[in-house]
Amino acid sequence: MAVKDILVHLDGSERSRTRLEIAIRLAVRHQARLTGMFARVEHSSPSVVARKASEWLQRMADEAEAQFNTLTGTAGIEVRWRALPFGEYNYVIREMIISARYCDFVILGQTDPDDPDDNLPEELPEQVVLHSGRPVLMIPYVGAFPTLGQNAIVAWNAEREAVRALNDGLFLLADAAKVTVFTITGSGNSPNMDDVPKLDITDHLTCHGIKASVDHISLGDGNYMDLILSRAADISADLLVMGAHGHYEFPYLYRGAGTRYILRHMTLPVLMSH
Repeated sequence: MAVKDILVHLDGSERSRTRLEIAIRLAVRHQARLTGMFARVEHSSPSVVARKASEWLQRMADEAEAQFNTLTGTAGIEVRWRALPFGEYNYVIREMIISARYCDFVILGQTDPDDPDDNLPEELPEQVVLHSGRPVLMIPYVGAFPTLGQNAIVAWNAEREAVRALNDGLFLLADAAKVTVFTITGSGNSPNMDDVPKLDITDHLTCHGIKASVDHISLGDGNYMDLILSRAADISADLLVMGAHGHYEFPYLYRGAGTRYILRHMTLPVLMSH
């Protein structure tokens, strides 16, 4: 997938700069246009009712725009800026979803459950992943990430969501020094990999010039998502690629539980597609 139009969400928080710096690196690498989009929840009730930004929200937007212009000023890429005119909770979710549909790739931040400002809808990342139709790169709310995709791990169960995520992530994996395809056997609720046709996804990746190895792990009584994050930490991965709301070890009744688990507990950037 050729990525030429990137959208990065900015909200004036301390982590906005981390997301922006990652977005700039990707835009420079792929000579893509970068759009900075300011959106956050408004805490002034009269402003919400009036559908107009409060002075506080407008000041946050102006500061975010200034930072965007400063950091992108010498990057040599095409940029544009957009700020939502007000911050009603559901409006923020809807506009982020719609805006994501008009680009190739979206960069969002993990919601911080301990954020005293509560500046974003908690379900924003999941809703954008599910309804935008675009791949979303989630950046954790803590940690520094000087590299992205040099040592990548791919969660693979041969289902539609995993296929979509892998295809959407090819542009990142193409530059990787190491790619590990992670599969798990032995789960009572997930597809038994022994029943999957004897095809090798690494053979497909080879056609794209990506050399990858397969890591088969027996699940036993463990948690699939815990195993993914644990293995990613073990190999010092700097990117996880996975399908969202795919059927991993969770019963179909709880479809999406794995996605929400990763969104809450992620320790590295995660590319999700649905």
